[in-house]
Amino acid sequence: MITQEKLKELFHYDCTNGEFINSKGKVVGSVNGDGYKQITIDYKNYRLHRLVWIYHYKNIPEKMCIDHINGNRLDNTLTNLRLATLSENQQNRKKLIHNKSGYTGVAKVKNKWFAQISYQSKTISLGYFNTVEMAYEAYLKAKSQLHIFNPIPRN
Repeated sequence: MITQEKLKELFHYDCTNGEFINSKGKVVGSVNGDGYKQITIDYKNYRLHRLVWIYHYKNIPEKMCIDHINGNRLDNTLTNLRLATLSENQQNRKKLIHNKSGYTGVAKVKNKWFAQISYQSKTISLGYFNTVEMAYEAYLKAKSQLHIFNPIPRN
């Protein structure tokens, strides 16, 4: 892993737009296939959000992730980044592309709406409901009780 000292030697971090600037005054980095901005240093690719954290805090604690608070992988401003466990980071995900209900944590099962939530690597069933809105409310209630983050608005 690159050190804070090496980063500060190579780049200036612009806190207004979350970008790294090289010694020639040019914004560096490109967007990878996963939608994250990355920088190549000494033939190794680094995701920009991780570099921003190292630039400011020296290291990333073991078993911790750097989470984009607003879910925008290209917003690498320090105020949009936070330390999170893998489980906490997963709670900030958008609804999956195969989700047909339009709501995170809700699926149609036969003629009912089924709500579930994941917590600490376990899936918790929240029950069956007559409407998609009722199922989503159950999901949001469970989310507010189980997770430290605010509920994600409907996608």
